[in-house]
Amino acid sequence: SFKAGDLSGIYEAGNLRYIKCGEIEVIRMIYGALRDKHWETVIPIISGEIWTEDEYGISITYNAAYTNGDIRYQAAFQIEISNANHIQFSMKGTALNSFEKTRIGLCVHHPLLECKGGEVKINSANGDTYNGVFPELIAPHQPFKNVQSMQWQPAPGLHATLTLEGDVFETEDHRNWSDSSYKTYSTPLDLPFPVQVKEGETMLQQIAFNISGNTTQQTAPTAIVRNPV
Repeated sequence: SFKAGDLSGIYEAGNLRYIKCGEIEVIRMIYGALRDKHWETVIPIISGEIWTEDEYGISITYNAAYTNGDIRYQAAFQIEISNANHIQFSMKGTALNSFEKTRIGLCVHHPLLECKGGEVKINSANGDTYNGVFPELIAPHQPFKNVQSMQWQPAPGLHATLTLEGDVFETEDHRNWSDSSYKTYSTPLDLPFPVQVKEGETMLQQIAFNISGNTTQQTAPTAIVRNPV
């Protein structure tokens, strides 16, 4: 587990999970993913983990080797969790041979309870801005597309900002796959796939998450208890 500033959570197998501000869950998970041409997840072997802490926060670095069938891929990860309530998560990958993929990159899961029905401001890669809502009912189509950054309020007085670099991102309702979250990922599903990755090809993606406002007095929402009829 980790604690930096008003943020806490769990670091597990290269992933950040259950990130909270006080008792409010603000991010369910941040992680890197490689999917093969059949959408199967390739589980990496992690090595060289280094965890350091100082007066500024926590720094975690590690290497990940993805090997499955004809896939040979390596990536270097760097995670910075600042005492100023800021998280930066980067993935720098290199293909060691040529193969077909459906996805390589960073993903973010958003918790259902704290996000459902909440308004979101989206800044797109072309500079446009639009407003959306985390769907109340299960949405069959992506509620947010062409996402470069998104802003929302996980709780009254609490402001969250997520900035994404290195590809075009979009958000889907993960309840379609029986998971209680929304998922922001790259690349858009309306592009043709699988895609050929060439030997020596590199990529760099980075996610920055920031929480501000009333960060020191956040308590978990109280469940509404209804009397049975």
